Amino acid sequence: MNAVRPISLALVRNMLRLADVLVVVFAALLAYQLYLVNFLDALDGKHLLGIVLGALLTANVFPFFGLYDERYWRNWFRQLTRPLLAWMVVVAFMLVAAFVGKVSTDFSRGWVIVWFVAGSCGFIFVRIGLR
Repeated sequence: MNAVRPISLALVRNMLRLADVLVVVFAALLAYQLYLVNFLDALDGKHLLGIVLGALLTANVFPFFGLYDERYWRNWFRQLTRPLLAWMVVVAFMLVAAFVGKVSTDFSRGWVIVWFVAGSCGFIFVRIGLR
């Protein structure tokens, strides 16, 4: 008789963290492809640095919002709003860092907006998939 073993909560938590980081990276590349140019031809260092910074910030900021606490996974409203709030904090931090570093003019506002919207949609799809 084959017994079904439950999936470890730690595994689900880590996979969700990985999915969130991948959403940030793929949303940025999609925004770059749609809004600017073919990323295979002209992905410059500043945009690449912004993407890496966004991924690292996501990996470190999202846990502070309780996104990986399994006690809240059944709360549908929290699972849809908390990632968006955390994503807003990450984007705000990156915008402030770009402003302070005097490189904000190097980034297209359209690219940032498309990245933000694509990332928001990606987080919602990941949370729907978690259910």
